[in-house]
Amino acid sequence: MKNNIITPKTTLLLFLVAALALPLNSTFAQSDSWASRAAAITKGAKTHSQKARAIYNWICGNIAYDTEKKINTAEDCWENHKGVCQAYADLYVSLASAAGLEARTVKGNCAQNELKLSKKATAKKLEPHNWVIVKVEKGEILIDPTWGAGYVSSKDHTFHFNTNHDEWYDVDPYWMIFSHFPDKKEDQLIAQPIELKRFKNLPTLYPYLGLYGLDGKQIYDLCQERQRPPIFYDNYTYRPWTKVRLTNIPKNRTMIAGQTYTFEIEKIDPSTSLSIVSSRHDSILEATPWLRTGKHFTIHVTPTSADTISLNIGGSHAISYIVELAGFSVSERQTVYFAPGNLRYDIRSKKYVFQQHQYDQPSSRSGKVEFFRWGTGENPTLDNADIANYASFSDWGANVKPGKWRTLTILEWRYLLTKREGAKEKVALASVCGRHGLLLLPDEWSTPKSCTFTPGFRRGYLTNVYNLKQWEDMEKIGAIFLPAVGNLTPDGKEWGRYSYGRYWTATAETDKNSAGALIFGSDVISTGSDTRNYGLPVRLVKERPSSSAPAASSTQSPKTQQPKPSTTR
Repeated sequence: MKNNIITPKTTLLLFLVAALALPLNSTFAQSDSWASRAAAITKGAKTHSQKARAIYNWICGNIAYDTEKKINTAEDCWENHKGVCQAYADLYVSLASAAGLEARTVKGNCAQNELKLSKKATAKKLEPHNWVIVKVEKGEILIDPTWGAGYVSSKDHTFHFNTNHDEWYDVDPYWMIFSHFPDKKEDQLIAQPIELKRFKNLPTLYPYLGLYGLDGKQIYDLCQERQRPPIFYDNYTYRPWTKVRLTNIPKNRTMIAGQTYTFEIEKIDPSTSLSIVSSRHDSILEATPWLRTGKHFTIHVTPTSADTISLNIGGSHAISYIVELAGFSVSERQTVYFAPGNLRYDIRSKKYVFQQHQYDQPSSRSGKVEFFRWGTGENPTLDNADIANYASFSDWGANVKPGKWRTLTILEWRYLLTKREGAKEKVALASVCGRHGLLLLPDEWSTPKSCTFTPGFRRGYLTNVYNLKQWEDMEKIGAIFLPAVGNLTPDGKEWGRYSYGRYWTATAETDKNSAGALIFGSDVISTGSDTRNYGLPVRLVKERPSSSAPAASSTQSPKTQQPKPSTTR
């Protein structure tokens, strides 16, 4: 009869339940051989896969981590019901070998997940660790019986068994390489093994992400391109990856303000709530309502300012992204961000500061230096007309704290104005709050709903006109405005305010009396030069930070679980 048929799936379930039900040593004498122990644990298993899984499940359900770190052999681990990772791995290999399987202990380092919501690489804490490779019908597979068994609480340093052991059995090698680095390259089991230095620069991700429907190879390839995946919260209490499947989400940790991103999610548990939230809890996040088609839910999100946003599943943070303003390409490989205003030097405090607003004009009564002779970073009050005083260049940015600010070269200005992708469509003259100047748009942008933008200078400074509210919206998408403040002549007289803009570059001209400058007026946007003893305004830039991660090391330890809210392990 149909109801009496025993399928392979039923067989697997029966022997796994039987294996987990075996109390340690309850059916074994101390003198029992590894063969008899393995035979009892794998009773009912027919295939290599079934035997490998039965041994894994039995160890995960019966062996605790030795928090005193004294037991490190398979035999001692068997007799004392506990051990460190080396004992776990060797115990597995001893039982698997006795069951007729090819298995070996893998020695190397593991990385704990130190959760840091940053666009930079997160430093890995490396710890010596052991895990296992076992050969089944489909080939060699990776397993970690130590991490599969449970975790040591970071609060009271006690061991807790996992209720579910699936995550660390038959791990996709492309998920494994995010947290486990073997001493032998061939034990990585990926197509092109990586060096330790590259491993240290990878984020620490865990195999449960595959249960979300994410592809380990795809995320790995993203990281190989020096991009950072989102922050995933390891919430092992709620286990959101059992509630939804992530059909389509942004794969890069960094979002650009003004760009629209799509989230497509399938609910496994219909009662699970979904939401996109801003860390600032204000109205800067524009989103469509969730669109539902059966179990599938779609939302389009447009962050409109620098922020952190999160996908919440069941009311808990599941995935977070960094939102930043778009940068400006100044060469094929370099992107920069502009300072929030023109540079000023406070004579009384002897400190550099930035103008409060991008459109602010200099004030002769401000008690601050706002026009600088070329290269006077170390001596900003120098205003002698003798051009010999300006023979060498000292960058103003080197003295601005905090941050690593600098002045663009004339070649970088030329690249930004004429060579970056779509350059001519991102530069224009404009009037902001009644002040004339040069408007620059970032590499990636979208015009705010309250504004329009016309590139070029067809109507001079009236080509684009913005009131305060409109300009605030333009700033949110990363727009930069350099006001036309003119310059100072060698004898200290102002010239060209409201009509011309001339900004210093870091480039010295060959005649030794001139230096490169950005120049614009009502009918021109260009680069040229100015005499070094003239006083010009300065707008500094900061380079986009590159991904890097310093090395870290520690002593051998098991998987640990951190306290909430992130519940990282």
